[in-house]
Amino acid sequence: MDFKEVCARIRDLKIQGANNVAFAGLRGFSSFASKAKSGNREEFLKALEAGRKELFATRPTEPMMRNFILYAISRAKSCKSDKVADMKRAVRDTLKAISENFKADSEALENHASRLIVDGKNLFTHCHSSTVMGAFKRAYGFKKFSVYSTETRPLFQGRITAEELAKANIPAFHIVDSGAAHALSECSAMFIGADAIVADGSVVNKIGSNMFAQAAASKNIPVYVCSHSWKYDPETAYAPEMIEERSPDEVWPNAPSKVKILNPAFDVIDKRHITAIVSELGVLWPADFVRQVKQSFYLRDSASRD
Repeated sequence: MDFKEVCARIRDLKIQGANNVAFAGLRGFSSFASKAKSGNREEFLKALEAGRKELFATRPTEPMMRNFILYAISRAKSCKSDKVADMKRAVRDTLKAISENFKADSEALENHASRLIVDGKNLFTHCHSSTVMGAFKRAYGFKKFSVYSTETRPLFQGRITAEELAKANIPAFHIVDSGAAHALSECSAMFIGADAIVADGSVVNKIGSNMFAQAAASKNIPVYVCSHSWKYDPETAYAPEMIEERSPDEVWPNAPSKVKILNPAFDVIDKRHITAIVSELGVLWPADFVRQVKQSFYLRDSASRD
């Protein structure tokens, strides 16, 4: 796929899931950088900035993709050589480095999460998270459990979860979103992914997540957010995470003209309702996660300057 096609597929939800979006965006950006017709350092950095803006505009609530792209740009800027060819290589090498580290980080995260699953119990999840699914698949090798998944309207991403559970031979129950409280009453824990983690430790995830987390908390059911640290959004220290408003046609095509259709894609789970954020850094209280991820980001930035 060329860069324009990647941008279009991310914008049109042909590519879904924060991890998939982030890697598709980084691959597209790497290709864009390789093909940039720039005669010197300044021209190349201007080209990268133009590509960054175009990618960022595709989905406002994708900090993982933004962090990947910004890291690639920082490595290009810190390249010891001013030759454009060397700067292009720095961007390409970022894709390779992140991909290699991400696999090890994913395994660590899945191991941490799988230990939280109680043998013989039911679990609840909402929407679709490749990270959560990885943890479920890893745990099912040595524990037995069932999973309740929601439809996740209006685009039914929960069906992807149910299909993957079936393929992995993990017993699955599928329920309409409004039946979540009923499903939770049968479950021992709630596992969800994250699209963004904000500066105070709260989590942005698919619309409905906050309501379900509150319901779980009211029943003393632990809520575990499974997320790579790359989804932390440092910009939220200064401004709130932007919540994407999707097309009303996703909810009700040809609705009466006097009816205003609201279709926010995400909501914010208050940190008070989150038992722990499970990442490659470990199983941490939200505030502890933020402290550790800030240190992790500092080390990444330092490495890009070496």
